[in-house]
Amino acid sequence: QYANDSIFGETCCYMRESLRLRAALLLLCTFLTISTFAQTRKITGTVNDNQGNPLSGATVTLKGTTMMATTDSAGSFSLTVSGNNPALVISYVGMQTREVPVGNNNTVSVSLSGASGYLSDVVVVGYGSVRRANLTTAQTSISTKEIEKTVNTTIEQAIQGRASGVYVTQNSGQPGGGISINIRGVSSINGNTEPLYVIDGVQIRGGGTANSSNPLAFLNPNDISDIQILQGPSATAIYGSQATNGVVLVTTKRGKTGDFRINYNVQYNIQTPPKRFEVMSLQQYAQMQIEYKAIAGGVVREDLLDPSILGYGTDWQDQLFSNAGMQKHQLSVSGGSDKTTYYMSGEYLDQQGVAEGSGFKRYSFRMNLDNKPREWLTIGANLSFNQTNESLTTSQENVIVRAIQLSPEVPVKNLDGDWGGGDLTNPAHQFSPVNPIAISQLVTNTSTRRQFLGGLNLQFNLAKGLVARTSLNTSVGQGGTTLYMPTYAIGWSVNSTSSLTNGTSENVYWNWNQLLEYNREFGKHNLGLMVSHES
Repeated sequence: QYANDSIFGETCCYMRESLRLRAALLLLCTFLTISTFAQTRKITGTVNDNQGNPLSGATVTLKGTTMMATTDSAGSFSLTVSGNNPALVISYVGMQTREVPVGNNNTVSVSLSGASGYLSDVVVVGYGSVRRANLTTAQTSISTKEIEKTVNTTIEQAIQGRASGVYVTQNSGQPGGGISINIRGVSSINGNTEPLYVIDGVQIRGGGTANSSNPLAFLNPNDISDIQILQGPSATAIYGSQATNGVVLVTTKRGKTGDFRINYNVQYNIQTPPKRFEVMSLQQYAQMQIEYKAIAGGVVREDLLDPSILGYGTDWQDQLFSNAGMQKHQLSVSGGSDKTTYYMSGEYLDQQGVAEGSGFKRYSFRMNLDNKPREWLTIGANLSFNQTNESLTTSQENVIVRAIQLSPEVPVKNLDGDWGGGDLTNPAHQFSPVNPIAISQLVTNTSTRRQFLGGLNLQFNLAKGLVARTSLNTSVGQGGTTLYMPTYAIGWSVNSTSSLTNGTSENVYWNWNQLLEYNREFGKHNLGLMVSHES
């Protein structure tokens, strides 16, 4: 009995200690909950412009976090904040971003001012122009400063990631290859989603997988002054049905009044291969053959019986891909007087492909002149000549696909120096791909394209606010392709007859545009009229 009493006493003491511990933990959790609740509160407020008008769609973000809210039609917002000294960051398109400390306040009122010079900028809309403050259609602007921040070889790359709602897709990894731009989604029954490009008044269609079918590859992005992407129907209507997928207006640089300016820019970049596909090594390939023959029946070749003594085999991706350089040289001169301004530039671009058998070169020259012989007359001229050379062996001969499919047991070259191929003693090898390294070095597949763009425009200031313009623009393109297939015997693959194929293409475009425009401001009212004809 004494022993039982002792055990009972110890059990009671243990239970009392357990209850005390649980009570302490419950009290601590309650304190932490109250403390956390006390540090979290709800902030409400309004966002207005400097004239007191509510701003709908302004973004309110808690500084240092991803917590954010958007103002409604009345400019009001509500946001849950935490911390001792929270701060709000308020931003709105065309307005200066403000950071507002909240302190102990639960309500805030914020006034935003217009960004310096933003709303007074003049943007191009169709054949006319308008102040950004008066812009009512969906439109995105990309300036030359944004373009110069990154390395771009084509105009489509200059647009990529810089315009909301505009999707840019590279059609191939070929240097200088075509890039598709989708502005409004798939809106064409024939699958064509490319927008209409207008370069200094010349209308051009883009797209394609290679430079030979991508006429936009000729344009030097460093010559671009401004890109306007017209998305709204009211902005693109003047171009008719060809603007169903949107319009990309490209304005090239022009001279400015002042001293003679010369600018030389050189770039050299290293391009790295893309992520590799995971394929079998020679050891894994031999093990697979052993397991396959054990199930399907058959005899494993003697040289594959012991995978442990084999090396890695031929890494075809490593043989095909390597780091490649890209160099670009540009020289431009500009200047002018009160009467005449000029801009001239020349460019040389050499982009080697990371895959053997690919590459892209471009030579370009541009001259833009403006002259004002009379107060009521302005004359402008645009001239450009470009040539692109492209190596297409990699993309046209499926070299990359061959490198992924070919067995690691096939060498690049045999011991006798001949190109490696499928084993002639193994009938199954007659279906294996041809040595991709051999194809990339033996086959010649090139494309050359020359493009001339020219334009002459006259502007007459007839009266206050009344302007007449006429312009004549032309585009002349000429292309040529060369495909040479020599004789070869690579394993099971034999080409006993050599062939040479040459192709040529030409295109000529011209348009003549006349425009009469009247713009006047009456106090807070604006009046704009425009009549245009194009043939």
